[in-house]
Amino acid sequence: MKFKTKSHILKSGVQVKIRAPHIEEALGLLNLKRAYIKNTVTLPLTLDEYPMDKKKEVTLIKEYHKSENSILLVAELNSVFIGNIDLTGSKKSKTAHTAMTSISKTIEINIKQLLEVKDITYPIRSDKFYIL
Repeated sequence: MKFKTKSHILKSGVQVKIRAPHIEEALGLLNLKRAYIKNTVTLPLTLDEYPMDKKKEVTLIKEYHKSENSILLVAELNSVFIGNIDLTGSKKSKTAHTAMTSISKTIEINIKQLLEVKDITYPIRSDKFYIL
C-alpha cells in the first residue's frame, strides 16, 4: 500500500517522520523489532521465534509494499527508527476488509534515549500511555 511520508511535531518539539520503510532498511527494522521482543514481556514471541533473517525481512517489506490492504510504517527520529506499526489485511477475498494491527509500545523510551533524557523508567508499564 502506498503512503506519503508525514512529519509530526510532538509536544516536546521533537520532529518525527512516519513513513514506509525502504527495502535496504530491512536490517534496521529487524533490529528494532528484535529489541522490542528482547525488552518486553507483552509480546508473545521470543528472539528464537524471530531470528536475525535479513532476507525474510526484505521479503516482508516487499509484501507490504505490494499489498492493497496492508501497510507497514516506521517512526523515525534523526534517521533512527524509534517505532513501527503494521496493519495486515486478510488475504481471503471474503475477509479482505478485515485486518490485524500491531504497534510499538517503546517509542517513548526510545525518544528519551535519543534525546539523552536521564529519567527513563524501566520497564514500561503496559497500563500507561505516554504523550510527548
